[in-house]
Amino acid sequence: MAPQLPLTGGCLCGAVRYEVRTRPFFVYLCHCTDCQRRSGAAFCMGMPVPRESFAVIGGAPERVDCTTPSGSQTIHNHCPVCRIRTHSEPQAYPASVNVRPGTLDDTKWVAPVAQIWVRSAQPWALVPGLTQYETDPDFPAMLAAFAKIWPT
Repeated sequence: MAPQLPLTGGCLCGAVRYEVRTRPFFVYLCHCTDCQRRSGAAFCMGMPVPRESFAVIGGAPERVDCTTPSGSQTIHNHCPVCRIRTHSEPQAYPASVNVRPGTLDDTKWVAPVAQIWVRSAQPWALVPGLTQYETDPDFPAMLAAFAKIWPT
């Protein structure tokens, strides 16, 4: 079931707060080694949203520039107090912001439609029945799958 908009969220300590005013594009799991290291877990979740629908409404995140293994640039936004990453800004996709859905106030509706970079996955961490992509995903297929969960 789709939640009510706007979606709200923030860091662990509450110093950084944000809202998303429109439907996300989709939710996914990323098993790449960068995400494993950055999260300290077997994978991380991402939820790209239109940039114009995202706003920091409390606090000022610390911005950290990172270069991915492919050479693209991403800005990661962390709370300066508790260090939780709330969202990132992939420079390869300037029209979107990638929210960390685990930082949403209400996560009960969050359902990933695919898992990407499974060639780097810990075998025990793959979600059975969830679409898998060895590396980069098929974005139109992910958009269509998410539309079944949260119709436009």
